[in-house]
Amino acid sequence: MDAAMTVKEDEHAELIALRAKVAELEQQIAYFQKQLFGRKSEQTLDPNQMSLFIASSSQSRK
Repeated sequence: MDAAMTVKEDEHAELIALRAKVAELEQQIAYFQKQLFGRKSEQTLDPNQMSLFIASSSQSRK
């Protein structure tokens, strides 16, 4: 009976460790998804910067 209880305790400890590892890996995935697919400052255009480009383009056509 003691051997069965020890095995059960070992399995329980392993389950807790595995759940902690899953939680850690889920956090890493969320971080990397944010880095890969999240908004990046270089992707957002400054409206004033776009206006300058359009103004420059319009002047060169005259």
